[in-house]
Amino acid sequence: MPGVGNNSIRDFKISRLFNLSLSVARVVHTTEIFWVPPANNVVKINTNGFAIGKPVSTSISVVFNGPNFEFLGGFSHNISHASAYMEEICALMFSMEKASEKG
Repeated sequence: MPGVGNNSIRDFKISRLFNLSLSVARVVHTTEIFWVPPANNVVKINTNGFAIGKPVSTSISVVFNGPNFEFLGGFSHNISHASAYMEEICALMFSMEKASEKG
């Protein structure tokens, strides 16, 4: 019984548990994405979250960039057990606190 997965480890493990064959949907269209520097006097904040293990342990990373592609700073922080949504919220909160500290 074939099925279509979304490339997650969870799909793979479930399909093996029930002895199912799993096919991955083909990409029909791709879009090139590139980094655009912010306008003058603006700092761009890029965030990322990472989760691993059971129970899940999560961390975030934040990078601050200026309008001339300069690296202004960054940090990472372990936030212990959290959902992807909470990772994003924490990254936003921590980055805003750090930006406020730096002026």
